[in-house]
Amino acid sequence: MQFKENRHLVDSTKMTAGWDPWLQAIRGKTVRLLIYEYGLAIAKGQDLKEFTRICIVPPETDRAGATARLACKKSSRSFSISGRKPSKAQQLMWTNHLTRNLNRSTWESAISQPPPDHIAGLLQAANSRMEEHISTSLRSAHLALDCVIASIAENNQLREDWRHMDKDWMLKLLPWLLAKSLLN
Repeated sequence: MQFKENRHLVDSTKMTAGWDPWLQAIRGKTVRLLIYEYGLAIAKGQDLKEFTRICIVPPETDRAGATARLACKKSSRSFSISGRKPSKAQQLMWTNHLTRNLNRSTWESAISQPPPDHIAGLLQAANSRMEEHISTSLRSAHLALDCVIASIAENNQLREDWRHMDKDWMLKLLPWLLAKSLLN
């Protein structure tokens, strides 16, 4: 980061005692804060272009600017998963995922890590229609079983409540229940 007042860059190596008078002097004036993506060493636009050409942008890109297949293959050669060897498809998918970020300086550290589960999951065969039907039926059966268990528990609770109530109350309720069932 660096401050810019009018067209002059402010020396950012000042000590605390040097900043106080500067802050008082610029009070009420407009000052810009410049934030450099790759540090103060690359302050000019020309230096940034050269740096990105040499260090960031892959040397082989397709017409859209994406990393070319050749660069993916070169990067996938250094691919390793702590002792076990991944398949070529996993290597290419993982390196393709990594090289979407055109910053080549991050590739080496990221490629040494194992691929995430969603990359490995893409290589598994899709479920067949029969497997989907079976899993849906299984979910429905579990839901029905849960409903039956809940109904049995409710019925048992109702029986307990009736046992604790006065028996005369049940005798008073019985004619009303019978009359209601006969009317329907």
